Amino acid sequence: MVEQIMKLRADDNRLFRPFPTKTTHDVREEEDSACKSNLPKVLNYLTDPNAPVFLRGQAAEILSLCTNYHSENREKIGSSEGVVTTLVEMVKSGTKKIHHDDQKEAFLELDTIARAAEAIWILVYNSPTNHKAFVDAGAIEALAEYLLETGTVRGDGKACLMEA
Repeated sequence: MVEQIMKLRADDNRLFRPFPTKTTHDVREEEDSACKSNLPKVLNYLTDPNAPVFLRGQAAEILSLCTNYHSENREKIGSSEGVVTTLVEMVKSGTKKIHHDDQKEAFLELDTIARAAEAIWILVYNSPTNHKAFVDAGAIEALAEYLLETGTVRGDGKACLMEA
C-alpha cells in the first residue's frame, strides 16, 4: 500500500492539499483505474479489526487520495459497509492511546488518527449523505475529543508526545 500511496501522491507531500499539482493530477488520472481495481482490497484492510493499525491508516490514506480528485468515489466509499464506523472508531481508539509511554506507539496512533481524519474530511466534503452518516456515527465528538485530548497533560506532568 505504501507504494500506491507514494505513486498517488506523486511527490506532493504537502500536509494539506487544497489543489493538485500538475504532476499529481496526471498521475491520478493514470491511477484512477488502480484506485477502482484496488478499492475492495483497501476497504477490506480498513474495515478488518484484526489488521495492524499502520495498515488501516494506510488504507484510510489511499481512500483519501482516491477520493480527493474523483468525487464519484466519495459516495461509493462512504456507502461501503463499515467504512464510516471504522474511520470514526480509528479516531476514538487512537485518542485513547496517544499518551502511551512508548513514543513510537503514540506516534503510530497519531499518524493513524490523522489519516482517518483526512478520510473523514474528504468523504463528507460536498456529500450530504456521507455528512449525515459521519455525524450519526459520532465523528464530531470523536474529532473534538482528539483535539481536546492532545492539549492535555498526563498524570506524570508530560504533555502528549513530549520527550521525557
